[in-house]
Amino acid sequence: MQLSLDQVRKITRKPLNAKAVANAGSVLAALDLYGAKFGLDPPHRLAQFLPQIMHESGKLHFDREVWGPTPAQKRYEGRAKLGNTEPGGGQGRDAGRAGAKAGGGSAGTEGYRR
Repeated sequence: MQLSLDQVRKITRKPLNAKAVANAGSVLAALDLYGAKFGLDPPHRLAQFLPQIMHESGKLHFDREVWGPTPAQKRYEGRAKLGNTEPGGGQGRDAGRAGAKAGGGSAGTEGYRR
């Protein structure tokens, strides 16, 4: 499924500044290149993925994880219930490693209850 910058603007419901437009362009380019490979081409998957990106990026304002660490982020660190049992597991690219588990990556899906 092709997604345009105009559609992203409608989804955000707010004007995008230059940084957000650039970040949206990066997201759209990545979706064009890798969306199908990672199962994000069906509309229902994209409808779940985009709100997550909008939330995590402050509506495309941030292009990297914001890490203080704030008091809330410090409480996230080391919480086994969230999958953060390794030092640094609550920050960065593989935060909690849940994405690898849910995606069937090297960690697999064992350990998840149905």
